[in-house]
Amino acid sequence: MTERTVPTNTDEHPDGAEAGRGPTEAESAAADRARSDVDLDKVQRNYDDMLEKGANVKGEGEIEPGH
Repeated sequence: MTERTVPTNTDEHPDGAEAGRGPTEAESAAADRARSDVDLDKVQRNYDDMLEKGANVKGEGEIEPGH
């Protein structure tokens, strides 16, 4: 090991990359209650639209006209 070598611990994420905490019981219950208010067809249409737009991005976020 040299002075520039840094030992790593595979059990830790030194860059802060971790999943974070899971939902609390109250958050989970709120999500379950809100589920019936979500229009899944609308969500799917918006998702598909964003996928299509993302596929047509041409550098610096420019989207070709007509897409």
